[in-house]
Amino acid sequence: MSWSIGAWSRRQALSCVAAASSSAVAVDLPFFSPFSPPALQLPVLGPSQHHHRILSAIGQRKKMSCNQPLSTPKFDKVEFSDDVWHETTSFRLFSYNILAQAYVKSTSFPHSPSSCLKWKARSQALLTRLLSFNADILCLQELDEYEYYKQRMEKQGYQSTYVKRSGKKRDGCGIFFKSERFEILEKQIIDYNDLVPPISPQNDDAAVECSKVDINDPNVRLKRDCVAIMAAFKCFKAPGFIIIVANTHLYWDPNWADVKLAQAKYLVSRLVGFQRELIDRYQKVPIVFLVGDFNSTPGDQVLT
Repeated sequence: MSWSIGAWSRRQALSCVAAASSSAVAVDLPFFSPFSPPALQLPVLGPSQHHHRILSAIGQRKKMSCNQPLSTPKFDKVEFSDDVWHETTSFRLFSYNILAQAYVKSTSFPHSPSSCLKWKARSQALLTRLLSFNADILCLQELDEYEYYKQRMEKQGYQSTYVKRSGKKRDGCGIFFKSERFEILEKQIIDYNDLVPPISPQNDDAAVECSKVDINDPNVRLKRDCVAIMAAFKCFKAPGFIIIVANTHLYWDPNWADVKLAQAKYLVSRLVGFQRELIDRYQKVPIVFLVGDFNSTPGDQVLT
């Protein structure tokens, strides 16, 4: 089961299937207090923080109809006051694991009618569902068929940026944003395979042979083809603001918590570096939002 900020689970992402609970976040800027150099500290999302609400979304395990109405997500208004900021605006940020079509198997979703699992039905239902949130910024995980969503979301006033997972994986992470509200300034891609130790030419054959049998070999354990994307935005209604939105999907296996921790640590370090670069370039301190599918539950080290 996946937990994330304002997100819907993979099971709900079937869209034709009614879901249990969900939560999204409608944010009143400023969301986080500015970070004052040189003591930069990024807010790491965790269940103990009062301005975050982390909820699970548990799919119902009974046979359902494609026509069964979906529950309406509840948006939580988040307020943070700080005298440093003289302008306040609000925007709606939503994070959603839409379940890549490549991972849709009838054996994995026996409670879902087979007609709901087909791409033609799912794609139309998902697009309708995504637009119904009326999000100003929409972060998606397990996003495959990116061109399909890009073309249709553009007609609704959204621009987007996307990173595909490395290796042979077809899905990735995307950020869609309303072009009338935001302009993307810069972006950076994170490939967690960069954590894999480099192999020297003389040890290449030995490392490959070892990796065939040893899952504790870092060259095997850390190579999970997971990614993240960070984008910096200018808000037209609040010119004094620059925000960073980071969207990620960490490795899924609950028995490999060390891999998730390594990925989370790398993500935070890259976020700090990205924020410092923006401070130097624009002389403004960006506000940071970190969302995604962390494949973790409250109490896991990734969220603490």
